[in-house]
Amino acid sequence: MNENNIALAITGTANSVSVSEHVMTMMLCLTKNIYVSDQLVKHNKFKEKTNLPNFFELYQKKILILGFGRIGKALAKRCLAFDMEVYIHDPFVSEDEIRKMHYIPIEKENGFKIADYISIHLPLNEGTKNLISFDQFETFKSNLILINTARGGIINEDALYEALKNKKIFGAGVDVFEKEPPIENHKLFSLNNTLLTPHNAALTLECRKRMSVESCENVFDFLTKSKNLNKSNIINLKIFD
Repeated sequence: MNENNIALAITGTANSVSVSEHVMTMMLCLTKNIYVSDQLVKHNKFKEKTNLPNFFELYQKKILILGFGRIGKALAKRCLAFDMEVYIHDPFVSEDEIRKMHYIPIEKENGFKIADYISIHLPLNEGTKNLISFDQFETFKSNLILINTARGGIINEDALYEALKNKKIFGAGVDVFEKEPPIENHKLFSLNNTLLTPHNAALTLECRKRMSVESCENVFDFLTKSKNLNKSNIINLKIFD
C-alpha cells in the first residue's frame, strides 16, 4: 500500500517453468535444425539429409544468462542438466550465491565474447534498452544463438536483422518485439535462421492455472492478513504477473 491506497500483488513464481522450457525449446530447435529436417521429410527429400547445414549438441556449450531472477534460475538448472557451461551476469546477485549453485559469474562483456548461447531475462528500462545492438554483434561468436523471451527493445531489431542476414550469428529465437504485434512483413520474417513466437512463452495451460491460483491467493492474503486495513478505503487492487 502507498499514499494512493493501491495495493500491488505479483504472481512471481507462476511462469518460470513455462518460460525456461520455451527457451530450451528454441535452443534445441535452432541448434538441431529441426524445422529444416521436418521440411525435408514432408517434401519427399529424405535422402537429401546429407546436404543439411551442420547442426550441433548442447553438451559442453557455453550459455550466458542475463538476469538471475526466477526465470533465469529455472533456465540455468535445465541447462546444467544438459551438461552445459552456465555463465551468469546479474549485478544484483552476489558472485558467491551464483557459485554456490554451481554456475559461473561473469561480466557481460566477457560473456559476450565466449557465449555459444545468450538468453535474456531482464526488465526493459533505460539501462537495458538496446543492451544488445550493432557493437555487441561485432563481439559475438559466429555460432551464437540469441534468445529473448523477456521484453522487446532489449535487442535492437535492426541490428539483429543485419547480424542474422549477414550470418554474423547462427540464429535467434524471439518471443518479444519492440512493437507488439510486430508490423506486417517485419524484416525478421524473411529470415530462415530465426524462430519467432507471439509473446506466448508463459501461456502454457499449467502456467495460466498457476497465475489464476496465485492471483486469488494474493487477494485473499491481502484482505485477511493486512494489518490496520480499512477495507472501505481501498481504491483498487492491481495484480501483475
